[in-house]
Amino acid sequence: DKSAGKFTGVNLLGQKNSFIMYLLLELCGFISIVIAVRSGYLKPAAIFSLILIFAALKAAMILRKFPGQKIKLVESSKITIAIQALAGIILIIALIL
Repeated sequence: DKSAGKFTGVNLLGQKNSFIMYLLLELCGFISIVIAVRSGYLKPAAIFSLILIFAALKAAMILRKFPGQKIKLVESSKITIAIQALAGIILIIALIL
């Protein structure tokens, strides 16, 4: 990114510390679900989406251990996409129930 003139969070934190930003962003998403349930915007069944925290931790650990390896970064991205898709499905089911 830096060589292409792009300024990103990875440039700011560096490849080795970018997993921290990933964890913070995932944490914000999970906290927002908890807040939405506690405030009554989402039904309690939405809490089941918190099981995906373990997948987020796995993706973050891949980012931490293999910051410059494209194949591993793609693996982490796949996990993140799965987290988002599954969380969306769980939240939709929670709204229907």
